Order: sequence, then structure tokens, then C-alpha cells
Amino acid sequence: MTVQYSPALGALPRQTTQQVTETLGSAGGGSCSGPFTSGLASTTFQQQVSCLLQGLGDTLVQNVVTYVWGGGQYSTITYPVTTVAHAAGQETVTSIGTVTAGYGLGAASVRVAVYVDLDLVSCLTSSVTQQTGTLAVTIL
Repeated sequence: MTVQYSPALGALPRQTTQQVTETLGSAGGGSCSGPFTSGLASTTFQQQVSCLLQGLGDTLVQNVVTYVWGGGQYSTITYPVTTVAHAAGQETVTSIGTVTAGYGLGAASVRVAVYVDLDLVSCLTSSVTQQTGTLAVTIL
């Protein structure tokens, strides 16, 4: 998973466009189980964010993500509930929602993204344009 920030994150919160690219399966360095071997999603949204408020804005945004699965099928998942936790040098963003279109229609879904916490000292003296992490998407 890759998040690109424009403008770059700095010390103070400001309106920032976030371009999120999610690559599931071997192309993303992981694996898929179930009927698909790969998936891809790209989402763009805006929110107030900074190095110090990294990820906390996610709790304010209802995420709607469309995954295009290998073989051409898709799942659109709406995640109205998101929690953000910071522990042991990591930020964990957990979203709970429902498949609203496509494969798995009506099923529950859990999405967990894990990033390394930003180095706040470095962040205060420079800016952050991109962040990468790991991702797990489950359709129950």
C-alpha cells in the first residue's frame, strides 16, 4: 500500500490530497486466498492532516474503495467505521464495512493497514510526500 500526499505533510495540519494505491497479491509482495490471486484499488480523498496528526483524519472519512480482482471481477466496499491506533512504533488503521456492489455483495469486510510511525523530529525539519505500509483485506 502506498499513500502519496499533496502538498507534502508538514508539522501543521492543512488540507491535503491523499492518493492511496493498494496492490494485493504477489505484485504487492503478499498473497491472496480465496477465488482471486490479485487485486488493485486506487482511492483519492482530501482531509486535514500533518505529521503529528498522521492517520487520525482517517476516522473522519467514510472510505469507499473499489477493488478490481484478477479476472475482471470487482468489489466496492464502504467502510464507515475506522479506528487508528499508535503502538510500538506503528500506526494501525482498521476499517470495518460492507460490500455494497460486485463480488461478495452484502458481506462484511475488514481492512487493516499498518504503517511505520513517522519520525516526528525528522518530519518537523522536512516534509513527507509518500508513505508505504502493509495491507490485509478480508471479505467475510
